[in-house]
This record gives sequence, structure tokens and C-alpha cells, in this order.
Amino acid sequence: MNDFFIRTNKQLSERNKTLQKIKKILDDLKITFFLEGGVLLGAVRNKNFIKWDHDVEVGVFSEKINKKKIINILEKAHDLNLDIEFVDSSVNNFKINLREHNHTKFSILGFKKKKKYFERDMYRYPSNFFFPLDYINFLGKNYKTPNNVKNFLKWTYGDWKTEVKSRDIRVYLDAKAIHSKIKIYIKKIIPTIKSFIHKKRYQVFRKSFFNKREALFQFMINSNKDKTNVLLFDIGSNDGLESIYFLKNNKSIKSVIIEPDKKNIKSIKKNLLKYKLDKARFKIINLGISDRNYVGNFYLNKQSSNLNSSIYDKNSKKIQIIYRNLTDLLKKFNDNNHLVLKMDLEGGETNVLKGAMKYLKKTKNISIVLELHPTKYKKKEMYNIFKELFTNGYKVKFVESAGNVIPCEFKKNGLLPFKVIGNRGLYKNVNKNFVLNNGLIPSFKLLNFSPGYISKCIRSIMIEK
Repeated sequence: MNDFFIRTNKQLSERNKTLQKIKKILDDLKITFFLEGGVLLGAVRNKNFIKWDHDVEVGVFSEKINKKKIINILEKAHDLNLDIEFVDSSVNNFKINLREHNHTKFSILGFKKKKKYFERDMYRYPSNFFFPLDYINFLGKNYKTPNNVKNFLKWTYGDWKTEVKSRDIRVYLDAKAIHSKIKIYIKKIIPTIKSFIHKKRYQVFRKSFFNKREALFQFMINSNKDKTNVLLFDIGSNDGLESIYFLKNNKSIKSVIIEPDKKNIKSIKKNLLKYKLDKARFKIINLGISDRNYVGNFYLNKQSSNLNSSIYDKNSKKIQIIYRNLTDLLKKFNDNNHLVLKMDLEGGETNVLKGAMKYLKKTKNISIVLELHPTKYKKKEMYNIFKELFTNGYKVKFVESAGNVIPCEFKKNGLLPFKVIGNRGLYKNVNKNFVLNNGLIPSFKLLNFSPGYISKCIRSIMIEK
């Protein structure tokens, strides 16, 4: 677990601005917090961040944090353009992981009082260091710290003045600060088992009802099968299964599959071959879709196969992706078709829709099926896109709920599903204002398994004209 990625001065400046955002969030919510871990060590020893440290940690007293405050933290983090990566809402090991730039993870860590210590699952601090808390001026801002901070660092790290490059806590933390392996195992095993049971119960429940992957999303796509001269634009299909299910349902349907990652294209071709579909009925295009034509440099993570425009680490390789405006492709392939635009782009749908808006407004016989990602939308960007589409004749055909069959927002508006699969419901007759007010902004709820939260009440939607 070594990370010798040395951050630049610009990256350290970005790191500081993000820390100040987290300070503002916690101060606004009147949540007491303190610097700890590498950021505190750097503040005292280096008078700056440690350049090879991969994360920044601040501590809170977890027994002072309730679920309402956790939701408030998530809402404010989103408002300040911070990505929420993980939430553990348990009192024993409370944690929120946030990120703004690729080079630094930020963690808000909860410490629970137990006898003479404040503890987490792996390490502990003597409680006398926290009553009272002290202050330090770090890069122009005052932050709370444990009192008698040099003794605190000595207790935590031993020889804290000597720099150690490692991400293994048993290398850089002093032995007395770390629980024994047996105690760590005991402290971790119960919540791990609970999380596993909750997740498996959720998965088993879904699998017992789902005949196909994302069945309600597929139902929306398949609802177009009986229309005349249908052409599916499958945008961002990492395995082609949505197209395959759709093509199998109607022999006259054709599909244009658009995928930027060549590795995924191999998987798509393999699946199409497996289902023995006529090659004349589909076309695969190795492109990304955006609001303009350009070539972008991206990093492909070898472990997760995720593309990101800026994230680089030792497990990544740089690749180039050619991006095209959707309008160009629609004009090329649309021959008096009923167009079905399917998108699941992890937030990239805003650029796709924005770039093709003129074409979408004037075109008739079109259905747009997309998964919503409200935490990825900037301010009212997607709200304005939908409002413009609604003004130009688009109507809501279907809405799929997220998290629950009938989320509280649906219940308050008297909405009932006509189809239920697993923990999701499918709705008809949903008005435009409900979508504008509930589907395009985050609606945070906590989960008892990873990633620990859900950020929406509407999972996906189909609109048509």
C-alpha cells in the first residue's frame, strides 16, 4: 500500500480549498470537528500538507452526529460541488468520503467515546487530548486540534518528526495507537456481517423478481417495439444487452450502439454473436457523445475499467476518445424513423441533450429513455433542459422510482405504481412539474450497505413526442 505520487503545488492549493469547503459545511451545521491524521501531522511538522499523502481526514464525535445531520452534510457537500463516494452512518465507525479533485480523498471520521479513549475500528486516541480542544492556524484558517498537539502526535506516531512514506497504518502509526488484530477483527466483523446480510437480502429480493437486468428500464425501452420503423440509439452501452433485448422483441427494429471504450466494444460484439442477431440490424460506433466535436484525453483505470478525464494513478493508462455531437449521428442515420434514445452516462447526459437540443426540439416521433444522476448535474442545468423539452412538446411517459417502490415524494403526491419489480415501481400519468421538482435534484437517503446512501427518488424516466 505505497503511494509515492507527489502532489504539485497547484494540487496542494486545490486540496486546501476543498478542506476549507468541508470546514464551512461543518461550521454551518455547528458540528465540532478537528484535524487529525496526516493533515494534522503536516500542519505541525511541515506547515503544509504532506505531498505524498493521498487523503485528508478530519474527526468528529460520532455520538453528536444523527441521521438528519448526515443528510445535511451530504446536501451541503453536493451544493459545493463535492463528489460523495461513501457513507457509513453507524455510530461505531461513522465515515463520509468526499472528493473534489482526483488527487485527494477527504474523510469525515467519527470517533466514539469508550472508557478512556475515543475509538474507531482500527485505532484510538486517549480522551484527555480532546478536553478541551486546541486551535492551530493552518494555511490562513483556524482549525481545532487535540490539545498538547506534539504529545498527541508522539502518542499517535511515535517519532512523528521523521517522514515515513507508507499507507500501511502498522508502519506509520505507533503500536499503542492501533487495536490488536483480534480486537480489530471483532470490531469489524459484526458490522461487516450486518452489511453483508442487508446487501444480500436486497440482491436476492431483486434477483427473485428480475427476469432481466434492470427490468423496468428495459420495459420502458421495449414499450416502443410496436411503433413503425424504430431505430434505437444505444448511447453508452458497456455490454449491449439493452439493444439485444430490444432487437429480440421485434424483427424490424434496428440499433446504433455507441460506446467510447474499445474494451467494452469487444464485450458488446461477443454478446451480439452469442444471441445470433443479424448483423444488418445493428451498427457499433466507437465514439463518445457530447455537446461538441473534440478529442479528449482520458485515463482508464485497469482495475475498474472506469473512464475519467482527470483521475490518474499508477493503475491507469491514458487513452484518447473521439467525441461527436449527437445531432450529426441522428441526421446521418435517421430515415423517417421513430427514434429511441437510450442513455446511461453517469451525468454525461446533460452534455448530450444540450448539444442536440435544436434537433430534439424540431424532431417528432422520438422517445428518450435515460437514467438520472442528479448529483452530477450543475445547479439547474438538467432542470432547464427538461423544461425546454417539455415546452417543445415532450410528455412524461414513464417514471421509475429509486430506493423504494413508493418513495415519500411519490406518496405525498398520491402516486401509485402500475408495475412493481423488486424495490422499484414504474409509474404512468406523472406530471411534468413532479419530474422538474423531484427528479433533477438530489434526494438523499441513507442505506445500511455500501455505498451507504442513495441520492435520488426517480431512478429513470422516459419522455416522448
